[in-house]
Amino acid sequence: MSVENSPEAKEKIEYRLTDKKTFMVPVNDPKLEELPGTLNLDGKTFTKKSEHHITVITFPKGRELQRLLEANPQLEEKINHLLNEFNWSNVTIKDDVIRLEKDKKFYTMQGQRKIWHEVHAESLVKEAQLPAMAEFFQRLKDELGVDLDEMPPVHVTLYTHGDPIGIAVNTEEEFKNLNPRKIKL
Repeated sequence: MSVENSPEAKEKIEYRLTDKKTFMVPVNDPKLEELPGTLNLDGKTFTKKSEHHITVITFPKGRELQRLLEANPQLEEKINHLLNEFNWSNVTIKDDVIRLEKDKKFYTMQGQRKIWHEVHAESLVKEAQLPAMAEFFQRLKDELGVDLDEMPPVHVTLYTHGDPIGIAVNTEEEFKNLNPRKIKL
């Protein structure tokens, strides 16, 4: 299914790195919005993500960028300018649902205190195509000298179990290590 992110397609949005130097493309697809709020699979309750996006610059890559920007603060405006040269609304979401899983640790804040949780996290995702992504990474390297190594796997997280944030998938190798398997909903 091809999605032309209709609000973004009609009005110009200014794209910028987040304060953590990440970048995520919102995916506005009515079919994703119509998904039920929860799913029960194998006795587990999966909760639909409150928003759908494709992560272009992940948190680990954002930390790398932060270090580069500390040495060269003008670079951030150049990256933001480059982000706005692309059509991020041209997204194609594939049909298959893929189940991913991993054991992970995360924390929640209780006042000023971090409370750590160890969980078996699972996510239901759909792979996607975002043509602008590869060209953005190439131009980032060629024009600005910023090499973020490899792009993350292009996907949209639909549901999570165990950790409401989901499973961070930063590289193709990580994706393969998350026991990916196609499922029927």
